[in-house]
Amino acid sequence: MNRQRKTARLVPVALLLLVGALPLACGGGGGVPITPPGINASWTPASMAPGAMTINLGTASTSGASFSVPVQVTGINDFFGAAFRISFDSSSAAFAGYSAAGSAIDDGTATVLINASLGAPGEVLVNATRQQGAGGAYVSGVDIAATELLLTLNFRATQTTQQPNNFTFTNREVQTCNDGTQTCSAVPDVNLTWAGGAMQAR
Repeated sequence: MNRQRKTARLVPVALLLLVGALPLACGGGGGVPITPPGINASWTPASMAPGAMTINLGTASTSGASFSVPVQVTGINDFFGAAFRISFDSSSAAFAGYSAAGSAIDDGTATVLINASLGAPGEVLVNATRQQGAGGAYVSGVDIAATELLLTLNFRATQTTQQPNNFTFTNREVQTCNDGTQTCSAVPDVNLTWAGGAMQAR
């Protein structure tokens, strides 16, 4: 894993929330269509071997119409967190919640905030970030070398598809920290790779 823990110092930092305020409870997909019986979902990541400075949707676990997609981080040093939206076609898929278990940013040295909630139809708002310390104490990021988990998003197919249902990142931001200046800031998007994936249901 090669994730290094870092020492807290004094200065307040916070991840800029491009996705807006999110609830603290696990997200759900209330009011979505009932899936007809016999539908089976499959998932294809856009990138099977993500390179450095990448946020991607990895290989999903599937069970019938349900599919759980890991959001992964690769090769980002001093990673403090990310905020983004996942957009997809709501006519054939529905958001069904999320899990923060095993997140790389939750290394036991800082408080973390991990949320995912349904926004507009076909849009999941995600915020996964470490938090500044009590009294504004500086908290640095974590070094992520290999591909590691940020959180898992759960979906289900609601009908069969004729074409792949593409899941893409929008309104996206990553923040990293600088221990020398004890500040955290957004990484220019041109320096990052964002790779989604596609669902099909039969």
